Amino acid sequence: MHLRTALAQTATALVSELVTENDVLGVGYGRTLTIMAQTMDSLACCPVVQLTGALLGVNAEENSVELVRQISARNGGPAFPMYIPQVLPDAATAAMLRRQPEVAEAHRRFPTVTKAVVAVGSWNPPSSQLYDALPAKERTALLRRGVTAEICATLLDAEGNTVAQDFTDRCISINSTQLKAIDDVIAVAGGPTKLAALRSVILSGHVTSLVTDATLARALVAERAR
Repeated sequence: MHLRTALAQTATALVSELVTENDVLGVGYGRTLTIMAQTMDSLACCPVVQLTGALLGVNAEENSVELVRQISARNGGPAFPMYIPQVLPDAATAAMLRRQPEVAEAHRRFPTVTKAVVAVGSWNPPSSQLYDALPAKERTALLRRGVTAEICATLLDAEGNTVAQDFTDRCISINSTQLKAIDDVIAVAGGPTKLAALRSVILSGHVTSLVTDATLARALVAERAR
């Protein structure tokens, strides 16, 4: 079985077990989460909130809007999508678009989210849809500022510190403080390229649970034992 499929199936089982009708589920974006959404058949009927805007240039079936649509169609709960790009040219444009009714409604739901499932993007080495969606010049500039990983649109350095806040201000996304306030945040990531990124996300305190592969889990445990 392909690693991404195995991770998606495990995430599906965990999310379905944890989420009840009294919860509000927040959903990030990622290739593994796309597979997860296609198998989310036993999720409790609860609201589903899109946590980030859509990335331009990615497959139309692999974006955060489609994830929310698929999950809510399967569980029968209300959906709160944002049909809007994730990364905007500047903070002023992002602030203006956050006031659009649909986007504002999703943002109003962020403090009500009780469970969330998100992917982890690696910047060094690169394995991230957000990284892939940005121009090469911008990627290079952010890497020079120490970006190692991203979770939603929050960029992190190797020690788990939030960096490049000016970039995040241009994004339509749940912010770092709101993400940390969620009771249960499940991060889904696997493969050898994600070791540094997962270490960074764990140190950041943004996640409470992790779905990963055995090899990567052993590597993380070995690091903590040193």
